[in-house]
Amino acid sequence: MLAMVSLRVLILFKNELSGIIPEEIGDLPNLEHLDLSHNALTGGLPASLERLIKLRQLHVEHNQLSGIALCDHQ
Repeated sequence: MLAMVSLRVLILFKNELSGIIPEEIGDLPNLEHLDLSHNALTGGLPASLERLIKLRQLHVEHNQLSGIALCDHQ
């Protein structure tokens, strides 16, 4: 992901993604908007998300994630 350090928006909703969210997602220091909703992702949110200090929008609803409570702020 080294070449994507300037990435600000990553939208991957409704892509039939499965498995866990990789820890490497935290290696995108300029990410402001991450949408992984409407997939089949499992597990919990990776601790590396804490490194995304510019992240303003995180959408992970409609997955099979565990250990998190989601609020709907529309």
